[in-house]
Amino acid sequence: MNIRKSVFFLLDFVKGGKVKKHLKDIGQINRDKTGELQKEYLNKIMQYACENIPFYAGIDSGDIRNFPVMDKSIYNENKRSVVNPQYDLNKLYFTSTSGSSGVPFKTYQDVNKRKRNNADLITLLSSFGFETGEKYVFIRSWVSLYHLSKFKMLKQNFIAIDVNTFDDNKKEELRRLLHKDKKIKAIISYGSALEDFVSYLENKNDKMTDTNLKLISSSADALADSTKARLEKMFGCPVTNRYSNEECGILGNTKTGTTEITLNTASYYFELLDLEKDEPVKPGEIGRIVVTDLFNRAMPLIRYDLGDLGISRDDGKCIKSLVSLQGRMDDVLKSSDGIVISSVTLSTYMQEFQYVERYQLRKNKDGSLEMLIVSKQNEFSEIAKILQGIFGDKYNIYVKKVGEIPKEKTGKYKEIKVIK
Repeated sequence: MNIRKSVFFLLDFVKGGKVKKHLKDIGQINRDKTGELQKEYLNKIMQYACENIPFYAGIDSGDIRNFPVMDKSIYNENKRSVVNPQYDLNKLYFTSTSGSSGVPFKTYQDVNKRKRNNADLITLLSSFGFETGEKYVFIRSWVSLYHLSKFKMLKQNFIAIDVNTFDDNKKEELRRLLHKDKKIKAIISYGSALEDFVSYLENKNDKMTDTNLKLISSSADALADSTKARLEKMFGCPVTNRYSNEECGILGNTKTGTTEITLNTASYYFELLDLEKDEPVKPGEIGRIVVTDLFNRAMPLIRYDLGDLGISRDDGKCIKSLVSLQGRMDDVLKSSDGIVISSVTLSTYMQEFQYVERYQLRKNKDGSLEMLIVSKQNEFSEIAKILQGIFGDKYNIYVKKVGEIPKEKTGKYKEIKVIK
């Protein structure tokens, strides 16, 4: 009997059963093949924003194209006018993420939005057989905003591992723990940390199929298809790429047997727009992922440019899935012919070089490209030749062997980095 699950829903019932109502609502929207329920919520949040949020006053709420496309800098420049004046900020939940300039971007969420996020998470995990209250390992950057307490870990039944200190000693501790503790049912982690962990296990020649894991879920940074396959082989359980962020919540995830990302259209409305203008792209074209949160009335995020790039089979006006994520807008490079080269594009070329343990392509201030490589080999002329072919004669390209590639402050690795 899952006592934690029973207690969770008992407490939810006492508080009005909001999570359970959201779970029912998510199920109804997901079963609605017409998309009418999603449109109904979209119309409601647009109308609500125009009537209650000073920034949107005077906008015709009848068409989402009447709303401006927003990014972190625009929200920061209009801090007070984008937040609902009816709410007491001290009673709202808030999240804080770094902006492209390093300036923190703070968003506010009301109680109903937080309950929706809870329901989204339960819906995702339960689709893989993981039940509320079951034990899991959570690997992420545990900074001061997410200060940990033993009570919190006990209450939510998870083991916290800081990605910034996830060295070989910590990997060995986790390896032994997973063999020993059969109550652990899932691992939720940054994709880069999972890549490091599976490489460590392969070097140990360990087979982890005796664990009771129901699910491994990557978050924050995307998991390469090859790493996903290695993890599935190693652990014998489903591995999903979870697409999410702090300011919104769970935006989508991959399902068993596919690398395509099914978007969370029960809680968000998605557009895919051109890289240089706010027009929808055609199916199969790379575009900027723009999201509208259907449930946050404290600070409605309408047409919020996530800074992420993707490709979809759908028309960019309204997308329901992504064939692939293509990295961050800030980290995209262009070839001499103007062709967009994303981190995903680059990885398709680099995956054939099995001797490369990790890499990072940097665009320096002088315009040159420098590929940093961690490898036991010393000869990289073939890689230099491939890169020159991709980017063309416009660029001076250098390949350099290094001992390690530093993580970003967030604890993630970047495959492409523009030095500013």
